[in-house]
Amino acid sequence: MSGNGTRALVIVLLSLGALILTQPAAIADVVPIHLIGAGSDVSHSVYISPYSAVIGTGQTAVSVVCDDFFDDTYIPESWNATVYDGSAPDLSATRMAQESGLSGQDLDRAYDEIAYLTLMLAGENATDRALTSFAIWDVFASAPSQAKDSAAAPTVQQWFASHPDSNGPTLAQVQSLVASARLNAALGERSLLTIYSSPIGDVTCGGSACPTATPQELVTVRTPEASVPAFLAFNLALLGVVFFVLRVRHAGATS
Repeated sequence: MSGNGTRALVIVLLSLGALILTQPAAIADVVPIHLIGAGSDVSHSVYISPYSAVIGTGQTAVSVVCDDFFDDTYIPESWNATVYDGSAPDLSATRMAQESGLSGQDLDRAYDEIAYLTLMLAGENATDRALTSFAIWDVFASAPSQAKDSAAAPTVQQWFASHPDSNGPTLAQVQSLVASARLNAALGERSLLTIYSSPIGDVTCGGSACPTATPQELVTVRTPEASVPAFLAFNLALLGVVFFVLRVRHAGATS
């Protein structure tokens, strides 16, 4: 192999290595979650998203969104969450996958809808956030549940019937927004999500038994500009430039 060819191979391998190393992991880690606030906005007797949590050790509080209508929570609550990147090819181990009974493409599309709706929350007023919060909950709560832990949990429809709120969203509005998310969420939009989840089973809160149910699944969402597809496109374009420059330089050297 010529010197130019060797150098080209080295550059390509280094570029591909950097590309792989900088991608988010499918399952990043297990991190402590400290839920420290739920805001002051209530609709249908439920605190709506976003909530406030400290993720990891020594971190500042961030806004998180709950996608879990099966489980209760309390303030303050501390537990260890498994972190899933929404771009993972298999999300079947998340709590909502187990609670809802969804799998395969149905599960992927549900998380696409969660990402689509979560992006809507930013900048909304309390009235709109109430509607969007219940739409997020309804994505999984209205799915056919196969999990024992969620068998007795009410659906959003049942909750509205037992907790009326003349100032809150109607069930028809919630279902309409969910239908819109199902129609408009881009394929793969779940790649914008980071999912903080726990398995069904023994989960402790601050080292002891949780006083209510297992902690809720929480999500954060990246802006589309920081999404994995955009990052991949940039890196692929960069690799293309590298190949083009090397090709031109090699052609010039041998002409």
